Amino acid sequence: MSTTASPLATKAIRLLLAASGLSAVVLASSSCTEPAAGPARAQARFAQCTPCHGDNGEGKALQIAPAIAGLPSWYVEQQLHHFRSGIRGSHFDDLGGMRMKPMSIALPCPRVRPADLANPMKDGDCEGRDDVKDMAEYVASLPSPPRMAATISASPTAGRQLFAACAACHGADGGGNPAMKAPPIAGHADWYVYTQLKNFKHGVRGSNPKDTQGMIMAGIAKGLPDDASLRNLAQFVSELPVRRPN
Repeated sequence: MSTTASPLATKAIRLLLAASGLSAVVLASSSCTEPAAGPARAQARFAQCTPCHGDNGEGKALQIAPAIAGLPSWYVEQQLHHFRSGIRGSHFDDLGGMRMKPMSIALPCPRVRPADLANPMKDGDCEGRDDVKDMAEYVASLPSPPRMAATISASPTAGRQLFAACAACHGADGGGNPAMKAPPIAGHADWYVYTQLKNFKHGVRGSNPKDTQGMIMAGIAKGLPDDASLRNLAQFVSELPVRRPN
């Protein structure tokens, strides 16, 4: 008997993911016991991230949640706004992104205007707080986690040859380049790099015209000839020494 889910079952799973995420927003937004603002508030709210990303932001493959600890604050803040505005996490084939979108909206300040989610705005209730920025800074302050064990079979030697196209933005060591809004990628889990390359290649991510860097990445990924090249590149990137400047 085949164990492959039918299209209808897959759709049901995606709808359940979206529904569970929306439920999390309601629960997360109802807390009345959080600190007023700043790092302590972000730390308290990080408890909502741990079921997927782990207690220390180390990531969980089974939850389709990457390691986030130690990532630059500017990148975490950018991606949270992308999720909140629908630039990322809106494609039906992005299961992990669909879960992140409602969780990001659960950060109440700055407020998100329903009529135009691409333009978050503060209102009087926020009293100058920026939960998105505070969360980004808290995540960036966490120690970079240990490297995840390899999960895919590929050739890092072949991946090294493909990496030249990445180095122009992400750096020869994969350490990232804030000036080019290119995040560090060295040491990311192979499954996550592979998944994101597939998403970029097939229009799941990077197709929104407001995602300038994502569109650049999509162009690069579309230039990779086949699935084996995605795997090879992902494994090479995952084996690079972690370097995450803020």
